[in-house]
Amino acid sequence: YSHLIMNDSIEDHRFASTKLFIPMLVKALKHENSFQYDFKKLQHVSIQYPQDSTFRVFTFHLFVNDNEYHYFGAIQKNTEELNLLPLVDRKKELSDIEYQQTTNRAWYGAVYYNIVGFDSPEGRKYLLFGYDGHSFFNRRKVIDVISFEGNQAVFGHPVFVKRSNGQITEEKKRILVEFSARSSVKVNYDLIQEAVV
Repeated sequence: YSHLIMNDSIEDHRFASTKLFIPMLVKALKHENSFQYDFKKLQHVSIQYPQDSTFRVFTFHLFVNDNEYHYFGAIQKNTEELNLLPLVDRKKELSDIEYQQTTNRAWYGAVYYNIVGFDSPEGRKYLLFGYDGHSFFNRRKVIDVISFEGNQAVFGHPVFVKRSNGQITEEKKRILVEFSARSSVKVNYDLIQEAVV
């Protein structure tokens, strides 16, 4: 089904495959010790772990048309009992995206390709690096921040700060890098420089 979601030429088939795939994935994750299973044969679904392996994130996209993509995902915590947080793509309903804090129920949908943990005064947080097909002419890369409060994932935190003369002039909770669909842009964390590039 994941292959059909990505490759079927008929839109209705891609939607139907998505509807069938999601409950199958949830069923597989309900098996005991499912966190230890790496799903290496699962195509077209990104599975990312932070360095501490406290959770993992499944993400994938559904191509609707040249100007529309739907994103799907879930966070699985590394616990004995299944602790699965659905990611519900609500980017169309979000305003001031770079300045808004959201939860897993109002997620800026993307396919994640890297997670990097860091410590903050409020506790452990993680940078998420993702790709958004966005539109026919433009693509986006996103750097988001995730932390956990109880059994909820919180996205966005004011760690992207601009300063002028020692004063904070702007605090963003996530970064969006928009670029032409004909361009290639790298947005990731460089372990050697210990910086976002």
